Amino acid sequence: MKHWFKLYVCTLRKDLSIILAIAILFIFVMDMWLKNIPAPNSFFVAIGNFWYALSIAYVSSFVFYFFVVHYNRQKEKSLLYGYIGGLFNMIINDGKSIFADMVKKAGLNIDPKKMTQEQIEIMCSSTNPLAPSTIMDFNGTHYINWLEYLDYYRNRKEEYLNKILKQMQYLDVEFVNILNQFISPQIFISLDLQLYMYRHNKYGNKKFCNGIETTFVEYYFLLKKSEDYYKKVFKLYVSEIKTEKEND
Repeated sequence: MKHWFKLYVCTLRKDLSIILAIAILFIFVMDMWLKNIPAPNSFFVAIGNFWYALSIAYVSSFVFYFFVVHYNRQKEKSLLYGYIGGLFNMIINDGKSIFADMVKKAGLNIDPKKMTQEQIEIMCSSTNPLAPSTIMDFNGTHYINWLEYLDYYRNRKEEYLNKILKQMQYLDVEFVNILNQFISPQIFISLDLQLYMYRHNKYGNKKFCNGIETTFVEYYFLLKKSEDYYKKVFKLYVSEIKTEKEND
């Protein structure tokens, strides 16, 4: 019930809700007191009847708007935003996994959920790009290295991102600006070159350094900003989809 209230009632325009409250209060006051008080003249009777009728009409219109327009609109929005929000959340969670896995593999006493720039740089300096990561290869014979690991998550990110961008006409400007930062983040821009050098036995870096660490910092804080936006805009609709599936 609490979730339903947030999804369908709290999303109403505040001005419409305020006018509704005033209309209901006026009707209540009229029925309880004012109708029983003699009016000084017919003018006050006419004014009272006018505002009473207007209040009744507004309440009736509001009920119609809520169930016929707003409820159906929010229902459609929950389906679309639930789908988009789910994909966006997977991009965020994949990004968070990169930092959590690197911190764990490096044996650092750092909370990956609350990292500072300095801690991210320590993580990068403690990670050999060619060392085994936390993901097994397709055949399950060995762990892929960190360059291949990043490539794996880049491909997943692009897959989810492409699905979101197909719904571009439904996205607001703030969300599109965030998505643009995920299209070509610095952390993945130089990855093709690094992979090429690795596959041709020309890669000599023993840690993520020489400016690469700054790309990890940028990506981490992009993920934090995205997570805040997800909680503000999408989480409510994703929860609605999950609730419906559980009820089914």
